[in-house]
Amino acid sequence: MGVMIALGTTIIIPGVVAHFMTGAAAGVIGNRAGGRRGAVLGAFSNGLLITFLPLFLLPVLGDMGLSNATFSDSDYGVVGLFLGGLSSVGGQIALVVGIILSVVLLYVLTFLKRKQKVVETAEAATATK
Repeated sequence: MGVMIALGTTIIIPGVVAHFMTGAAAGVIGNRAGGRRGAVLGAFSNGLLITFLPLFLLPVLGDMGLSNATFSDSDYGVVGLFLGGLSSVGGQIALVVGIILSVVLLYVLTFLKRKQKVVETAEAATATK
């Protein structure tokens, strides 16, 4: 908040519950990936994201009629910025095409990951024989 005051931007009051819940999850995942250092860096970077992403999202929400509304979740901020950018570049058609492409990409990645898992399982079974 001090940085926002110093920069003269809108001041986002961080949600305590969101910071606690998502920060804890980021800390747990960070701990698994990088030990204590990963836990600290994961929770810290998550805190920065959910504090500053709403600041960048305010213009997009203002265009939708939700001015001065913020949502303190990083996935909402990232997706909102992506969809807001698509909407401002190409309007409703670009927005619909972007959503469809995102869903197709999700299914393709899921299919590839599942196929990779089947191959790894078959290789592991072959190696144990």
